[in-house]
Amino acid sequence: MKNSKLILPLLLLAVLPALLIATQTANLSVLFTLDTDIPYLQAVMDTDSTLCLYNVSSSVPLQTILTVRRVHADGFIEPQQTLFSLPVDTADPYIPGYIPNEGKSISFVFVNSAEIILILVSGTDATSYSTPNVAEVPRFTTYILFNNSLAFIGGDLYYPDQLWVWNYLDEDIYPVYDYPLGHYPHVARLGTDRLLISIGQWADTPEQNPAMLMDSQFNLSPTNVYNKVVSPTYSFDENHFYANWHLYDYPGSDADCSGVMSVDSGNFTFETWSDVGPMDPWGEGYHFRFALPGNLHACIYSWAGMSSPDFSSYEIYSYDGQGNVDLYTGFPQISNDPSSPKYMGLYQDKLLLIYYADEQYDFRLADCVTQEWIPVNGSPMGWPEDPNSYVDFMHSNNYIYRILKRAPSPGLATISCMKLDISVSTDDPIAAPPALRAYPNPFKSTVKLEFDSTDICPAVEIYNLRGQKVRTLPSQPDGTLWDGKDASGNRLSSGIYFARPQGGKQKTLKLLKLGD
Repeated sequence: MKNSKLILPLLLLAVLPALLIATQTANLSVLFTLDTDIPYLQAVMDTDSTLCLYNVSSSVPLQTILTVRRVHADGFIEPQQTLFSLPVDTADPYIPGYIPNEGKSISFVFVNSAEIILILVSGTDATSYSTPNVAEVPRFTTYILFNNSLAFIGGDLYYPDQLWVWNYLDEDIYPVYDYPLGHYPHVARLGTDRLLISIGQWADTPEQNPAMLMDSQFNLSPTNVYNKVVSPTYSFDENHFYANWHLYDYPGSDADCSGVMSVDSGNFTFETWSDVGPMDPWGEGYHFRFALPGNLHACIYSWAGMSSPDFSSYEIYSYDGQGNVDLYTGFPQISNDPSSPKYMGLYQDKLLLIYYADEQYDFRLADCVTQEWIPVNGSPMGWPEDPNSYVDFMHSNNYIYRILKRAPSPGLATISCMKLDISVSTDDPIAAPPALRAYPNPFKSTVKLEFDSTDICPAVEIYNLRGQKVRTLPSQPDGTLWDGKDASGNRLSSGIYFARPQGGKQKTLKLLKLGD
């Protein structure tokens, strides 16, 4: 109870900036566009908003080389830097793989029958670790960075059946779990501090094998999931996920499913969103991307894979914190007509949408807190595309990079860098705003809002503590009445609300307390 008095001031500090905003605008400018001959395997935005292009190639004498080229926002391209090299054994070549890390870094794994090499990369800094391949890791497998360790499935070159952990700092490598022979082994990260070990089975083997949970200390516990290969793909919180799973319920059907998965200790429940055969080319797919303010989540819905934007659409879903995920119909509404956005991302806590039509890019920006579209000056932008080209966007909170790979040569690319500046209009520092009075306050049924000024604003806007506008009331000369209801006529819950004049030209703000 000692901290209860701090809650309201902290909430006010959090919401006041949003309510005091007048008009937000954004200015989009192209800093450079240049053609390059930089081949790359993976692109990463560095911590200083520099574009890092990583590549793995071979040289003479035969060497496998990991390199990086860094492109700065002023158009300067650093010379190619070699981060790591190793000799090529044509009889036992290294197979490269990569692991996208949290933040602005990436890791690479090289494996052959004799050795496993892990390279942790951040910008131009690379740290390598190696260990003998005692796990007999197959050439293509899933690698997971977990608690200063690398987890992967090994045990046999052709029929892997063990989960291994390599603590690359202590140089220890050991198996932590034996899969039943003749089954389909799988491992995936579950949130930040757990692994989910799941097991499928052959159709003619009726054994019931549970999936297992592994904590950060590699302790195992069984679950209520049997004979399912489960792959979480997105985390709503530490106990609710969007996941894909493959059913092997003997003697049941063989099907791919996806949906919301809830985890309570070792008890898993599944809400199926799509259920299609694994070979069905028209199968549904939901691909959640990132969280937005207000427990909203951006998603790509595809009904023919993701090979063509004509068969996918962008959507926003709301999450209630209890495992319920529903299609969101409030602000902002994403337009998928006549075509879906080409890119969607979170830019300075705003929703960034990039559309492409008639050889022009249209940039749109939505503030999910104040629930307003922000005009983007400088958009749309004319950039023709080759039908055979591949376009990718990457962004930080300062810059947006557009990378166009032109076919058929994979080493030719056009890179453009843009800056998107968001500004807020300011008030007249001389003119004093009129006072706004409210009575009774607190109130239970109706509150009357009046200005101490002869200049009446066209309307009064009511906001909740999240900075969301809940009602707009036309101003009246003898005072504006608010009945504690939202724009749909629903009675709002008791609590703190704010009133301000419409248009945002004056910083008049009044705190209202609605009682039960």
